[in-house]
Amino acid sequence: VSGTPTSIEVTDVSGATITVNDVDGLVNIGIGPSTGPDGCRNSPLLCNISLLDGYQGQTLITPPSNPCPFSQATDCPNSSCENNQWFSFIADTTYIELEVLPSACEGGITGNSLQGVIWKVTDCNILSGYTPVSNCFSSPAQEDFILVANNLVVGEIYTIMLDGFAGSLCNYELNVLVGGSSTPQPSLSGTITGPTEVCLGALDLIYCVELSPGVSDYEWSWLGDSIGIITDLGINADGNQYCVSLDVTGSGVGIMQVIGSNDCAESQPLTSDPITSTEVLTALCQDITVELNDFGLAEITAEDIDDGSASVSCATNLTYAADQSVFTCDDIGASEVILTITTANGDQASCSSTVTVLDNLDPTAVCQDITIELEDNGIAYLFPPDIDGGSFDNCALSYLDIDQSSFDCSSPTLNNVSLTAFDESGNEDTCVAEVTVLGADEPVVLTQTENACGFYYWNVTNEIYFESGLITETSSSGICDTVYVLDLNIGE
Repeated sequence: VSGTPTSIEVTDVSGATITVNDVDGLVNIGIGPSTGPDGCRNSPLLCNISLLDGYQGQTLITPPSNPCPFSQATDCPNSSCENNQWFSFIADTTYIELEVLPSACEGGITGNSLQGVIWKVTDCNILSGYTPVSNCFSSPAQEDFILVANNLVVGEIYTIMLDGFAGSLCNYELNVLVGGSSTPQPSLSGTITGPTEVCLGALDLIYCVELSPGVSDYEWSWLGDSIGIITDLGINADGNQYCVSLDVTGSGVGIMQVIGSNDCAESQPLTSDPITSTEVLTALCQDITVELNDFGLAEITAEDIDDGSASVSCATNLTYAADQSVFTCDDIGASEVILTITTANGDQASCSSTVTVLDNLDPTAVCQDITIELEDNGIAYLFPPDIDGGSFDNCALSYLDIDQSSFDCSSPTLNNVSLTAFDESGNEDTCVAEVTVLGADEPVVLTQTENACGFYYWNVTNEIYFESGLITETSSSGICDTVYVLDLNIGE
């Protein structure tokens, strides 16, 4: 309505009077019915605080607010909540002054007055959701007061609470001493986050936008062609983003948009990057290394050589298969293994992986003790199998080696000989055998025998000699007067 300045009073069925004021030739309706015990949640939103300038209202009998947030204000922590009214407004300045003029207060238990405060509310249901942004006025005696709010954020929504002191019923008038008269338009900041390459059939993909001042509703839709179903999830657990989920039902390219709004205005759309939905099956492989166990075996699964096929394949319910999963000693080295992925529809894709099989286990060397004799030439030879007591490996032994293979007259009778077992992968193990050499360091025993002529000759009772030299013995007896010489030439 425009024209001559007008003032109208409207009375609703509850008896509440709503004053209609003409501002600049336009009629603006002051909002002021009782908002009851859920006043915070039922608070009407004013597009700017100037709509309260000159507003006249009355506190009506209502149950106490639940919860009662006065305890969050340090300057009136003991105040109770009865007969309250709530108003929300969108700040278009960082500083406001609101004059409250109570009148005809009556019915209070311990006083007759009006009390009030301006809140920043993040959650009406819990006390910690209320933060005072102005002074809190509370007095048992009726008096005028001014609520002063500093450091407001333009575009944010704030809430005014007026309450009858100790249950008082009061008339009141509100005057905006300092405050703007425009309605800030909500604005979305940042970008829409979420995947831009998606698979046909993918479910519960998450897209989010940062919460913005003054925005109470976020409306998501497709800008142009749709590639799926958008489901509203609300504010995330961290309380800093508004999110939706996407179920991809079509292929192609789609662009999401979100519009932020409140009861007064809406923002310009914020759009996502193009989201491409495709149906692609791609197998990705990775090379791996495995080691043989004590039994010469190694096993893998198809998933062991998969390198994220599901993350790049636009398909669900993939199954994986490898053309070789068990490896033996015959596979030591590099083996090519083929990975095949299959969709529920039977579509397949494959890739190749190199599986390197290693044998890093040492063989087990087992020794046995042995006794040998020097040959006529005073030498004895020893071979690895002579002192091998059953050496073994998880695969196969390559060869055996010993650290001493020959013995002679100078060798001691007891000898420690090391046997080393090697497998085909170069692993090794060593044990020690005791080798006893007969004839070593034994004396030569000579005996004399008288012959028919009365001469003596010598018999060597041990045919293995360990010392060389010349032994001369002279003997004469009877009719034979002859010298016999025993010459022991000891060979090596």
